[in-house]
Amino acid sequence: EAFRVAVHRLRKLLGDVELVEIEGGALSLNFSHCWIDTRAFEHAVESAADEETDTLSANAERVLQLYKGHFLPADEEAPWTISTRERLRSKFVACVARQGKRLETSGRHDLAAA
Repeated sequence: EAFRVAVHRLRKLLGDVELVEIEGGALSLNFSHCWIDTRAFEHAVESAADEETDTLSANAERVLQLYKGHFLPADEEAPWTISTRERLRSKFVACVARQGKRLETSGRHDLAAA
């Protein structure tokens, strides 16, 4: 009963009853009702990796917009943030290197350096 009340309060606090869902006994966010920066970042990285272009793609620009540095910098010492922080940083570095190499190969040294 306490769990049910807590979920009800959470939904009310968030202002969207469909934002939090319970499925198979697990509580999670309904991603069709919310935007999460890390998911948007990872989607942009994957989309940029699939592109073959000699200019800085919109997805690569989106990656640069979304990556703001360390994941949860205020919680940098919290052990539970380390794996996510490193995963996101690694994806960012790989994406920038890949985009830089594509631009460099196509002779767009100005964009590659930027």
